[in-house]
Amino acid sequence: MELPEKFSCLPKELWRYVVSLLSLEDTVRTSALSKDWRKIWYSFPNLIFKYDKFPEIEQKHEKFVEFIKMTLARHDRSNIEAFELHLFSWDDGEILIQREWISFALHHNVKKILLEGDIHESDNIPDCLFRSKSLVVLELVMSKSVLEKMENIFLPNLQELCLRDLMIDEDAIEVLLPSCPSLEYMSIICCDFVSQSLTISSLGLQKLIICQCGSVGYNSLKLQSSMLSELTLVGNIVEEYELMSLPCISFAYVSFWEFLEGEMSTGVIVKSAIKLYKELKNAPQLFLNEWFIEILSRASDITSILETTSASKLRRLTLYIQPNRKHIEIMLHILSKSPNLQELNIIIAKNSDTTVDLVERNYQSERWISSGLLNHLTHVNIHRFVGNEKELEILRLLLKSTPELINLNVLSYNEAKNEEISEKILTQVGFPRCTYRIS
Repeated sequence: MELPEKFSCLPKELWRYVVSLLSLEDTVRTSALSKDWRKIWYSFPNLIFKYDKFPEIEQKHEKFVEFIKMTLARHDRSNIEAFELHLFSWDDGEILIQREWISFALHHNVKKILLEGDIHESDNIPDCLFRSKSLVVLELVMSKSVLEKMENIFLPNLQELCLRDLMIDEDAIEVLLPSCPSLEYMSIICCDFVSQSLTISSLGLQKLIICQCGSVGYNSLKLQSSMLSELTLVGNIVEEYELMSLPCISFAYVSFWEFLEGEMSTGVIVKSAIKLYKELKNAPQLFLNEWFIEILSRASDITSILETTSASKLRRLTLYIQPNRKHIEIMLHILSKSPNLQELNIIIAKNSDTTVDLVERNYQSERWISSGLLNHLTHVNIHRFVGNEKELEILRLLLKSTPELINLNVLSYNEAKNEEISEKILTQVGFPRCTYRIS
């Protein structure tokens, strides 16, 4: 019995499963095996069209569009799992998403739609995308399109929403989210905003990523989600953060870009960063980058603020710091008010002066060694270690201030110099009493 005939004996559902493991292009090739295989292609559940994977042939642009139209025209009435269009082209002109392609996917009860390209004959995203009982995942990557405020939105089963490179109209997000009661994951990446305020309110949302928003951005972020467990904020600091009701937050990642003097007053920036830190301080895992630490260090009363701000739930802290007095002071204040911290990760920035003031060194050591406020720290990892005097002083300070330290890992910036760095630590700092390694 020939191989195609053997497969012909299998149940149709099993055929569909086998074929669903193939790429769309490979599935088309199987149609040459037999008439039965051709019928299976007509019910293929994963329609993923990638322009960059299409054969390099003459009139590639036109042939690719024809391939999409032919595939959709021959598809039967069966449901589809995924419909993806990856249409961005740098060489052959612009390929536009046609509305009838989107309508086809929705009429076949699609569960996942990913659109990477721009809409045919319009700058606005068609509102039919936001009225679907079947849709579970929606990802839009559209550099020339506008997400407008819509009416009659109905996405009862949507769990993942990813928006990238869009212009987002005023109140568009605020109107959209209440109609997505099953939403668990949301990302907003490289989008511009018409409104000065971004409000995200979703009771079931568990993970939120807001990254690099944008050249035309908002200056106020309001967030409310009683189920949110992971929050990532990357980009420009905004004037106001209002994080309400985040009892389930377990991980927060904050990475601000370098800010330019004059964009906002220093006082406004500092006030905003302090408020954000206070609202995130009880996340069990927290990442703060060097510009966040730099902003905190510019507050005239930062010592008194941090000394009255306890982070009792914090277990794992990652700080990206400059090895200078200001940043180290901020780090030590945060550590001293984190009584249950188990692991500290220090990532050392590489663009700072490598000299150290001996008066500054003695000041830090005497103050923190005698305080006993770092006695609870047991595990420390130092990343991007070069071995200059400032970094060695951080090691000395930590070793003298943490009598309960069990494990110290130093990860060098240049693996070729591991042996040299290890020798420098042993001779200038002394062999620590804890488990210690260079990698």
